[in-house]
Amino acid sequence: MRPLAAFARALALAITFLVVQLAVGCSWEACLGFALTLFFGWCACEAATPWRSLLGLLTISLYGKTVLFGCVAKTLLLQPMDIGLHAPAETGAVFALGFAGVWLAVLLLRLLPLPARPLLRSPASPRSWLVLWLAFLLLGGAGWFFSFHGNIDIVIKSEADVAAASGRTFEAANMFALFLPFAPAAAVFYLSARGNKRLISHPLVIVSVLLGAIPGILEARKSPILMPFAAVWLSVLLLRGLWYKPLWSWTVACLMMLMIIVYPFVEFGRFAIERGRIGERVDVIKEVAGMFLSGASYKEMYAGAVETDLAVMQTPYMPKVAASLDRFVRYFDASRLVDATLTSGRYTGFYTIEWGLRQIPPRSLSPDKPLGFVNNWLTRYTGDTVETDERTQMAYGFMASFFNAFGYGGAFVGSFLLFGGMIYWVRLFGESRTGPTIWMIVMFFLFDTSLAEDSAGAMLPRVWLPVTLFLYSIAVHLFSSRILGGLMRSVGAVSERGRDLSPNGPGKPSSSVAVNDLPS
Repeated sequence: MRPLAAFARALALAITFLVVQLAVGCSWEACLGFALTLFFGWCACEAATPWRSLLGLLTISLYGKTVLFGCVAKTLLLQPMDIGLHAPAETGAVFALGFAGVWLAVLLLRLLPLPARPLLRSPASPRSWLVLWLAFLLLGGAGWFFSFHGNIDIVIKSEADVAAASGRTFEAANMFALFLPFAPAAAVFYLSARGNKRLISHPLVIVSVLLGAIPGILEARKSPILMPFAAVWLSVLLLRGLWYKPLWSWTVACLMMLMIIVYPFVEFGRFAIERGRIGERVDVIKEVAGMFLSGASYKEMYAGAVETDLAVMQTPYMPKVAASLDRFVRYFDASRLVDATLTSGRYTGFYTIEWGLRQIPPRSLSPDKPLGFVNNWLTRYTGDTVETDERTQMAYGFMASFFNAFGYGGAFVGSFLLFGGMIYWVRLFGESRTGPTIWMIVMFFLFDTSLAEDSAGAMLPRVWLPVTLFLYSIAVHLFSSRILGGLMRSVGAVSERGRDLSPNGPGKPSSSVAVNDLPS
């Protein structure tokens, strides 16, 4: 990284944004705050190089999801930044201070040493990668099945129901279910270890992606459906680089699938699918799939999904075009928390922070930890939901929540401490000096959305997640090495005996194929 060149690029971006936004009528206070936000965030991303590290990926994800996408899109559409925002000048100042703290944290993280090998180890041979792929599929699928049936009858309506749900859920099953979407990534690493030129289009990857998307289809949720596709995308990106041509074909195909199939399916069918046994959900999915095959029904369904989605966001102060954009802009929710804090005239202090600290251990170890969700309490604090609603959560982000707790100084210091501490902790488990690992991809997807959306109090309990993942990875390793590995060795031994007894004679090739010699 050349500091002067990076500084010049960040400055050019900020000045361009400032000039265009002032020209379209945005207030200068809001323009200045968000211009500084773009500047500090870009500097943080430049400092987080190489971008194919866990530090680089999480910094770029936070910057892109939180402010870059919204600022660039509104500038290209010539829309003022302050349309629909609550307290736009103060929100811009909060994000500027927050990303200044993130930049300082990134600079410090570059100086801190990492161990030569991460705590979560990756397989060393193609055969081990294949065994890990099988373990992810089998344990992840079984974990999802048991967690699905353990939670199917639970409808959380109050804090008492939260406690009841926590007692009835299978924590082990829920944790093992996390591995299923990353089976396609393990398949990509296996093919790369064997030297295959085909990574994305290999049948092993395609089958893994389809199997990994089944839970999301049955639950009618966009993120679980897209997670296996995204895991493949990131795996290939880390192994082959940004200019690998099949990666761009995969990107276009995924975007088209999201717009044409996943979005209308989830928005139209989730209310009918999200409750019911697996058989009942399959029947509804078949009915929705029939509508996809009918042109008139599909058009009506897509229009209904869009109108339902926009009805949540549209207000008299926000036209439909702006509403459709702000559906994906994270600072919009944060502005409501900043405005509510200013309106109340006082800060909440350590209330939400202490709440988050007490929720760090799992409920199996700390049954008396606080009930409810920090993000939900903040939605009631802002007035975004009624007092009796204990399920709704908004994407306020940790920078706005630190402002809610301690003011402008809290936005800077809190962002520096939380981002720096959390990223270093995650890197100890998932990042290797020698190159990308499967656990690096798992850690990224477990933390990137939380960094962009969760409040500080809601992020703190995720500190326990790498430790839990480490413990369960030991179980996966034992399962793969002792059970699956032993099974594959037995199959290989039988194959060898068959080769010795073949008509060609001992040691001569026969028609049998070894288990680990999958076609490329």
